[in-house]
Amino acid sequence: ELRELEEYSNEMPIKIKGEVDDNNIDKVVLYKNGSKYQTTDVDDGKFEYKVEIEEEGVYKFYAESLETGLFYSKSNMSNEVSTIYDITPPSNKIELDYPEETNKKDFKLSGKVEPEITVKVYKDEDKVYDAESDSKGNFEIEKITLSEKNNSFTVEQVDKAGNSTVIKDKINVKWTAGSIN
Repeated sequence: ELRELEEYSNEMPIKIKGEVDDNNIDKVVLYKNGSKYQTTDVDDGKFEYKVEIEEEGVYKFYAESLETGLFYSKSNMSNEVSTIYDITPPSNKIELDYPEETNKKDFKLSGKVEPEITVKVYKDEDKVYDAESDSKGNFEIEKITLSEKNNSFTVEQVDKAGNSTVIKDKINVKWTAGSIN
């Protein structure tokens, strides 16, 4: 039995782990996208592979356990697990909509980025707010708090695999407390 993988991954190598419930099984063959990849030994019912991936894409894995005796051999197939290998960071092309000046203590940030990523907004290295973009890349974050001094924010985009793009000092909002009606 193979352990489930993260849906998306940007880590190399990809670690495939599993267990067998038969003490007579001493080897397991891993298949990557339908082709035999590597054979490894079973140690105390457990096995592990470190799979090197050459390019981005969907990778499916299953294992075949091998039990051999003096006059026979037997094999069993495991469950299939998959991951999407992605090492490309989100594009730094980002559309933002926010007020450059306000008399309120907070503001709303909306915009368009790549579809289905997390948008994080930081002020002074602390995470302030985050939101998920929809299938069209639209997102909205309400009530981002302003201070009387520096209101410069950094925007970070993080995709499902954990790749990120940071845009420093992209947002600057001036809080004019009480001066705008």
